[in-house]
Amino acid sequence: MPAPLRRHKFPFPTGAVVAGLIGGLAGAGMVREFGEASSASQTANRVSAVSLVGETSNPTAVVVSKVEPAVVLVKATDSSQTADESTGMIITGSGEVITNNHVIAGATTVSVTLNGSTTPLTATVIGTDATDDAALLQIAGARNLLTVTFADSDNMSIGDRVVAIGYAIGLTGGLTVTHGIISAEGRTITASDTGGGSSETLTGLLQTDAAISSGDSRGPLVNTSGYVVGMDSASAALGSASTAQNIGSAIPSATLESVIARLQKETIT
Repeated sequence: MPAPLRRHKFPFPTGAVVAGLIGGLAGAGMVREFGEASSASQTANRVSAVSLVGETSNPTAVVVSKVEPAVVLVKATDSSQTADESTGMIITGSGEVITNNHVIAGATTVSVTLNGSTTPLTATVIGTDATDDAALLQIAGARNLLTVTFADSDNMSIGDRVVAIGYAIGLTGGLTVTHGIISAEGRTITASDTGGGSSETLTGLLQTDAAISSGDSRGPLVNTSGYVVGMDSASAALGSASTAQNIGSAIPSATLESVIARLQKETIT
């Protein structure tokens, strides 16, 4: 029997002190790399993967510098004042953020903290997709934010190098970065919370040996050019506490972009 997969949900009491979770802002060169979105309809850039697949010249630090300004911390608080934290990606300059559904489900308030800031910004839920465990948020009053750029995950191959980025297990000091390869494609998993709670079946996933921890969920999985090829989802677990080594999963960008397009048409009241 295959090992169960754990999706990542990291609980925090509302009153807990969480300091220094966001790393420093990227320099001017990164602003030029990403550019600024000028309207609410401008979605994350899309690049052709033809020139990206097989590229091996970029060091990990350069790859991270291209994407980290668009990686955010998402906090959801329920009616009992228990808070869960996760990672999200900014996909429009006007402040749309893609994150996971299981963290924000049942939340009464949601906030987003931008990279380089310690100030939570109010966010509302635009739409949710329980099947792909995705949720689309809108940051109130946001404009001209830096966004991630998507590449076509269908052009990725087993063995291609990738980098995973996210806010792992609530650690202070900023983002956690790990690297590895695409180790399998087309995986189907049954994922549950780290406590073994509610579960869901996710299909068509990328498998990676880049370490994915609690809190990383819905952070970007990027190629060697810093473009998003997947959204981190879950890691394999042996039993209720031990995490299997080098088996993580991500929703491919090809799937994610269609999910985003569908969620952008929804309105939750």
